[in-house]
Amino acid sequence: TTVDRDYTVFVHVVSPAGITVAQADGEPQQGALPTSFWERGELVPDTAVVNVPAGLPAGEYRLILGMYEVATGQRLPVKDANGQPFGDSILLGSIVVN
Repeated sequence: TTVDRDYTVFVHVVSPAGITVAQADGEPQQGALPTSFWERGELVPDTAVVNVPAGLPAGEYRLILGMYEVATGQRLPVKDANGQPFGDSILLGSIVVN
């Protein structure tokens, strides 16, 4: 089974206040492997470059990842290992600005 449409990947840097301060959005592998070509369960490596603005206040910022449909802006839901709803993004980790 393949994915039924093409989705865009987003990577956001989110402030402690929950504000997105930097982001990178794009098709997987710079458009070379759209999600409609994916097979169920396939692992697709990808790279994103997020340019963090100069002068960002010191603090710990979350790095989150998700996917959305461009036409609607609707994010895909995320499920945990047990298939339970887990929101619309995953936490990749954090970065600290000094």
